[in-house]
Amino acid sequence: MLGLQAFALTVNSVAAPWIMHSFDLNQSSLARLFAVISVSAIGALILTRLFDLIGRRRMLRWCAVATSFGAIGAALSRSLIAFTLCEFILNAAASAAIAAGVVVIAETLPAHERAAGQSLAGIAMRVGSGFTVALMPLLAYVGYSWRWLLILAATANLGLRFVDSARDEVAESPHRVANLDRAGIAMSDLMRPRYRRRSPSSSSRC
Repeated sequence: MLGLQAFALTVNSVAAPWIMHSFDLNQSSLARLFAVISVSAIGALILTRLFDLIGRRRMLRWCAVATSFGAIGAALSRSLIAFTLCEFILNAAASAAIAAGVVVIAETLPAHERAAGQSLAGIAMRVGSGFTVALMPLLAYVGYSWRWLLILAATANLGLRFVDSARDEVAESPHRVANLDRAGIAMSDLMRPRYRRRSPSSSSRC
């Protein structure tokens, strides 16, 4: 999953000359466009805070879906405003997923394996970025648009499948576990009919 997110995040920097031509931008307006998109770091900060509140498993799935929708939307965008909004979503979700993935690796692995785990995570992200760098010249050579990179980035849906199948292997953060322990019951249990039926009687006994 880290490689997919890194692939998506590298598209803008690699395809910048072609993006400038597609939207009739000059170098100054392209710089302003990327500056606006960089505000997505605020969204990534908010999303990373939600990993402790909502749960890592659920947020990883949501980030994968958001990255896919953002990539598809940016690829299909014909206006600069639509492209900017989709890129904002893509960058915020992908950055949050990468940040959370690094933390999960650090907390899940034992101390003597953390360095190797972080190294493999770094390799995965570099490989993802490297695919973007390698594919853009090939696409330009054969006459395909840079937008195909974003279509390929939307294969984060495959990453979503991976996260979904491995959701039980992703440890929740200590903050969320502590909150659930203090609450005494998981949020999913609150929605069970059996619990809702027992709640009035148990409260009446109190």
